[in-house]
Amino acid sequence: MDSQRLGLDRQAVIQGLLEAVQMAREQANPAAMISGYVSLGKMLGLFAPERRQVEITAGDGRVRYETMSDADLSALIAPEAAAQAATVCHPRSG
Repeated sequence: MDSQRLGLDRQAVIQGLLEAVQMAREQANPAAMISGYVSLGKMLGLFAPERRQVEITAGDGRVRYETMSDADLSALIAPEAAAQAATVCHPRSG
């Protein structure tokens, strides 16, 4: 492995990145600082997606939403837009 041949381990890489961030700070180079911190974050697994499990049961209203018409769902999501759409589709005669 190249890392063994070069004598690098995870801690050495982290230390090198921290030193590079410090040098960028001393040179007032925020782009380089951000790049260093991004590399550190990736290496430390800070950007890994969070896993969440969501369970939906009939008690949560799923059945209610599944039986609603598209117009009713639209009204629930954006009442103002649904009212405008209803006016356009069904103008009042008068």
